[in-house]
Amino acid sequence: MADLSFPFRLYPYNLPNFESPFVDSNYKNQVLRLIRYLRNLSDSLTESTLNIFIVGSLLDDDPEYFSKHYYQHIPQFVINYLEINPDALINIIVISPALTSPPQTISKLEKEFLWDQLDENVFGSRKYRNLKYAFFKCPIPEYVATDFKYLPGQKALKLEGTNKMLPIYYYKKLVYRRLMEINPETNTFRLKSLDSLSSRDRDFAIATLPKLRSTLLSPKDIDFVGEFYGLINRLVNKTIDLRGANLCLNYAVFNDYAPGIDKYYFLKTFYLKFKDRISFLFYQFHNASTKNLINLENGQLYDYANKNLTLSFSKGRVVINEKSKKSRYYVDKEKKINYEDDKIYVDGKEFFIKPVNPDGNCMFEAVLSQTGGFPSLLELRRKVVDSIANKQNLIEEIYRNIYNEGFYKDLMDKWTREGKSEEYIRSNILDLYFYFMKNGPGNPEVEEKRIQYNLPVQVYYGGHIELQEMAKLMNIRIGVIEGEEENTIITYYNTIGIGTIYLRSIGQHIDIAELKNDSKDDGLKKKNKRIKE
Repeated sequence: MADLSFPFRLYPYNLPNFESPFVDSNYKNQVLRLIRYLRNLSDSLTESTLNIFIVGSLLDDDPEYFSKHYYQHIPQFVINYLEINPDALINIIVISPALTSPPQTISKLEKEFLWDQLDENVFGSRKYRNLKYAFFKCPIPEYVATDFKYLPGQKALKLEGTNKMLPIYYYKKLVYRRLMEINPETNTFRLKSLDSLSSRDRDFAIATLPKLRSTLLSPKDIDFVGEFYGLINRLVNKTIDLRGANLCLNYAVFNDYAPGIDKYYFLKTFYLKFKDRISFLFYQFHNASTKNLINLENGQLYDYANKNLTLSFSKGRVVINEKSKKSRYYVDKEKKINYEDDKIYVDGKEFFIKPVNPDGNCMFEAVLSQTGGFPSLLELRRKVVDSIANKQNLIEEIYRNIYNEGFYKDLMDKWTREGKSEEYIRSNILDLYFYFMKNGPGNPEVEEKRIQYNLPVQVYYGGHIELQEMAKLMNIRIGVIEGEEENTIITYYNTIGIGTIYLRSIGQHIDIAELKNDSKDDGLKKKNKRIKE
């Protein structure tokens, strides 16, 4: 992309007394780094990832004016989600021409997130190990055909001797028009020599012509914008396929001095192309005290500093909800919450939610701690895996799940490129599945093997097949509480089991759900006693 010129939007031409300020030669390098990052990110996605695109950064444009707004990029509803899902996979991708270094989110929230700089653009949190914050110092790539001047016959006006198109921003401003000579027969223009200009126009030309020349649109720019949104499309679709979600927070907005200009002006292509697959929220820029984000679809406002908000996923998009006592997502960081008092209500039943360590063993731990019957988590894992290994129908279902979930996809693709047979891939992937599911996390030798194959930590996680086998081995019924608010349901495993225990599923994590005033029936107690003996 050596011929890349300026694949971004200038300011609207009808803004009085405003020059388009964001023009910088460093943008090209940054936007190329952005392209590479998106390509690599799409290739490494795993299940239930949350991608947060942030367009524009007011707190980096004017750190003093927005000195109390350091949570613009990581709103409270995201923090609440992280507190309950500390291993959640979140990619924050900031695209903004602000040139502060380091970004304000990094410098001001260091103590809260413990940032490490991973490369020129990317930071990782030591507190939330799967939280990545990437800042690319450029505008978001855009091409809108009506931004350019067309002569009669719909011929774009181009700089003489080139294929570069003139933004209408310059054509509509008389001060720039006086610097040009337009030839309607050839649909071209040329820039007048400095000697031919008046002293006033000459001074203006010396100050502004470098910017004008650098912001003409080339055919390469149009191709580049197409490539950019092709990568976004791939990333968004793959995230949705892996049961993740996408959110965009737009801070590239004008204050009240610009009535009639769309809130999505700087990301028009992005918004119109993806609004059905990405949740878009736009900053309401009135003054420095404003903290509201607005959903243009329904007019709903969200205060990004509101600690009573949380988020969930729905069909690949983010849904922001008000917290209630029925939901477990809310965590007040200023108080030490006793999670035994955290409650959820389902089907007229009241449950106490007890947290389980999110170490990759949560499902097995949540079951074992309520039932006993096995001397260790490792022994429970091995019994479950041995039971599955003897049932061909379950093996077939597990392989289908492995293929659909994508945890082993990169390894499978690698072996395919190397010419490995389908049977070789199937056999070895199943061997790895049984190996990681049987041994679980915590063993250095096992972990070394996972890293060797570049596999995500989700290879240790149990799913509905493992849960069903646990229920059968213990001859109990397991109820899993899923969803939230009015959409909460209980799914039961091994409905003929003796006695019932409950689990709470949030994303990829499992906690204990203890039914209020429930002593777990005598059948479950006696069964546990017999197993231990």
